Amino acid sequence: MDLLAVKYLSISNYSYVANTSTNAIDPDGKQIIFRLFYNEDKNSSVDLTYKNASFYFQNGLKYDPSKGW
Repeated sequence: MDLLAVKYLSISNYSYVANTSTNAIDPDGKQIIFRLFYNEDKNSSVDLTYKNASFYFQNGLKYDPSKGW
């Protein structure tokens, strides 16, 4: 069993990266990292982690979609 499953009670223990494997990774089993591309040629991206029902940048700042990138 996933030791951190209690953090994601709304997600099945059997769904890898919250069923978003096309744009998310979980390199160490401790957090889901979403890679979002923000231009059409996919040269620019940002990695966000999901916790407490919000997205956060790698430096710990909360992502606010209303402010853009």
